[in-house]
Amino acid sequence: PDATRLLLDAMLLAVAKRLHRDPLNLALAGGTDYALLATAPTGVVVPGFIRIGHCEDGRPGVSIAMKDGSRAEPPKGWDHFR
Repeated sequence: PDATRLLLDAMLLAVAKRLHRDPLNLALAGGTDYALLATAPTGVVVPGFIRIGHCEDGRPGVSIAMKDGSRAEPPKGWDHFR
């Protein structure tokens, strides 16, 4: 995903500021909130969806395009078995 394309709700930003936490980290791995994620061919617009990234050939994996142009591994989600 592209970090600049993720929608960070005003409430999330306020909570992150109050807790001194990174809002992007909270959005990606902070709880049980969810959103529907799908893939579609290039150029296809799916009503109600926002393009946040793309798929590429190569080794499987996910990285996040950060605002400064660097790439980062996404934070790990909650581990219910810890």
